[in-house]
Amino acid sequence: MAKKKSKTETSAFWRTLIAEQVASGLCVAKYCREKMLSANLFYRWKRKLSSQSIPDDHSESVQIDHSIVSPYLSAQPHSL
Repeated sequence: MAKKKSKTETSAFWRTLIAEQVASGLCVAKYCREKMLSANLFYRWKRKLSSQSIPDDHSESVQIDHSIVSPYLSAQPHSL
């Protein structure tokens, strides 16, 4: 019978998969198909782990590269 993984081992396992998906450049759906994973379960773990990594005091600041963002902010809506 297989040994049940601890919460720490399970979290580490999903953190690794999430990091691999990001590094692969594949969308979650395609990555999960290739790895034979449930996309729903993948998203659930991604949400769970990201909520755990947010600091309670919100002391970290976010740096925005305005040279990337500005063109999108000033773009006019496309008409159909």
